[in-house]
Amino acid sequence: MWWEEIQEMIDCIKYLDEQPPNERGKVTEAYSGESPIGNYGVRMSGHLIPWRSGEYTFWIAADDGCRLWLNTNNDVADMVRIAGWYRYSGNFDAHPEQKSAPIYLESGQKYAIEILLKEGGGDWVDVAWEGPDAPSRTRIVGGFLTSAYAVNPKPDIRESITPLEAVTLSWTAGKYATSPEVLFGMDPGTMALIATLPVETTSYPAPALALDTTYYWQVNEVNGTDVWEGDIWSYTVSEWVSRDIGSHEPAGSHAYEAGVHVINADGDDIWNQWDEFHFFYTTPQFTRDQSTIIAQVLSLEQINTWSKAGVMIRQSLAADSKNVCTLTTPSGGQNTTTLQRRDVDGGWSSSTYQGGVGGVPEWVKLVRNGNVFKGYHSEDGVNWQQVGEYYVEMNSDIYVGLAVTSHDPEYHQITTATFDNFTVTTLDPHEAWNPIPADEEVGVNIHAILQWNAGDDATQHLVYFSEDKDAVVNREALVATLPVDVTEFNPFPSDRQTLDLGKTYYWAVDGASFKVSR
Repeated sequence: MWWEEIQEMIDCIKYLDEQPPNERGKVTEAYSGESPIGNYGVRMSGHLIPWRSGEYTFWIAADDGCRLWLNTNNDVADMVRIAGWYRYSGNFDAHPEQKSAPIYLESGQKYAIEILLKEGGGDWVDVAWEGPDAPSRTRIVGGFLTSAYAVNPKPDIRESITPLEAVTLSWTAGKYATSPEVLFGMDPGTMALIATLPVETTSYPAPALALDTTYYWQVNEVNGTDVWEGDIWSYTVSEWVSRDIGSHEPAGSHAYEAGVHVINADGDDIWNQWDEFHFFYTTPQFTRDQSTIIAQVLSLEQINTWSKAGVMIRQSLAADSKNVCTLTTPSGGQNTTTLQRRDVDGGWSSSTYQGGVGGVPEWVKLVRNGNVFKGYHSEDGVNWQQVGEYYVEMNSDIYVGLAVTSHDPEYHQITTATFDNFTVTTLDPHEAWNPIPADEEVGVNIHAILQWNAGDDATQHLVYFSEDKDAVVNREALVATLPVDVTEFNPFPSDRQTLDLGKTYYWAVDGASFKVSR
């Protein structure tokens, strides 16, 4: 499909492959449905394979102009026009030119077929046939049609994606490929062959990629001496990507202006069984699935009392993906900060919030520790109050970022939200982790023994312990140097000496500081 305006029919250079199409896909029958855009062009091409030998007659109808091409062999270059009409026809019998002469087709033989549509006001094209496989005039269905070209590229054409999303190239194979060829490069005119693959292989690892760089790739379907050269696809690798989630118009956007993130967003809501919002995201690799996402929501235009802005972690970019988010709402609306979750794909959303606690401006925070997610809000970014806690099973490969929805399913108005102090952090993998007692834990047993997990590449453990926080922070309270395989320490080995009630103790192992109270 070519989205840009097409003013002619078959003579348009875009139809003649002078300009690649804006979109390529597969159809399940010889029919194209409607589209919200105007003056576009569609070319449907592939092969027709009859099941029974005999004479066949073809018809084509469209809104607006249409052409039907066929060849009695499988060579697209030798096709001839067998039917068509230059403007709206509406049905198969409006003009005699819409009907072909009888054509003999052999069972099991591949016949190159091409259908052209020039859309003006309405938009559809329909092709039918009659013969041994169709005793009466019937639309040609997918069982008789096949495409020889690779389609459905991932990454998509002209798409910006994160490095994690760019790890693998994938596509839907053409019907007759026996050895697909993958070409790749930074210039569409000088792409290099990087793989010749076995039949039915439809994916290949992408080469090493650099940020803020555009790459081009192509899959040529090969069968002996026949080569079906695919479209040239492209994508840009970026650390951060801005994208609408869900199907909605008008489109949202993200900009970074004067140190502030500005997001314009439409969308029905982030709620129920699917979401519609604008997402500014990345795909980081977190240490042991532990992370903290913080943002200060400076402003949020109230389109609805439940317009929302905040931070989110979601499993995928699908509208119905499982997710957890800490969101705030306009001060003149719900004036609250909420922790939301959808714990299964396609499931119902739920939330925890306290009315009147939140609003804008507001700091929001989302903390992940494995499959446990905690949401917080703050007035100053220093003193935090927990909103709630959820358990949601998520993979390590996730999408993290800023989320905004106007929550306007009726009029689809755009809201604007601004953010500052946006950070995404994770643990240093070399630090000790999983402290017992946990950081800031209260009510600790007076006979508590300190325990932890070793960080990556540790060679020994330096243990610091004191009632004096500064002494621990400054590493002045060393109480033990332990071998790497020893991951516990009793600060009071004497049976008569214990932690004092009501006191707060501080401790650290190899630079990871934890605080406990009794």
